[in-house]
Amino acid sequence: MAGEAATFEWNELGELARATVNGQGTSMVYGADGECRLRRDPGGMVTLLGTYDDEGKTWVHW
Repeated sequence: MAGEAATFEWNELGELARATVNGQGTSMVYGADGECRLRRDPGGMVTLLGTYDDEGKTWVHW
């Protein structure tokens, strides 16, 4: 990131909530267990980080 302007925002639990590099922001959403569940990139693409186990009613993440 040499020469790039970057800012970082943290939520009340100390987790990275948003990273902005050269005006392009990526935001993150966390589950109750503190694991990152969703990431939204500057183009609006949402990445689901893990899967939902219907039988166990829990998130499975990698």
